[in-house]
Amino acid sequence: MAACFLLLLVLSACGNDEDTKPKPDPESPVKTDEQLIAESWNIGTITLGGQELTSTSYSIKFNGDSTFVFNTPAVPGLAQNGKWVYLKSSKIIRLNDDTDLVVDKITETDFSFTYTYKNHKMGTVEVKFKLKK
Repeated sequence: MAACFLLLLVLSACGNDEDTKPKPDPESPVKTDEQLIAESWNIGTITLGGQELTSTSYSIKFNGDSTFVFNTPAVPGLAQNGKWVYLKSSKIIRLNDDTDLVVDKITETDFSFTYTYKNHKMGTVEVKFKLKK
């Protein structure tokens, strides 16, 4: 009987491994497209009519208060500041109620969109923006 008691004592002292294992971090809440758009992004590439624009001074910033500030002087007709709104159903960022940017991809690490404008010599011109974290 003493041996059984001793065996029970030893087994109960071992405890349950589940109690000592570290608990995984709770999953981060999934960010909305609007939250992702308003994060800090670095310009990867900008292509205008198939030609890559190269400048270290270009910048694009969508702010959480629905304002934006761009420095993209080589892109004709693209507003450089104002208000933005995301139209989720059509995946469009609308700038100043009159310019649409079509969102091609938005993830935690990649953000790309296309701006299209008319040019009297070239016709419809696409400008593709690829941003990275």
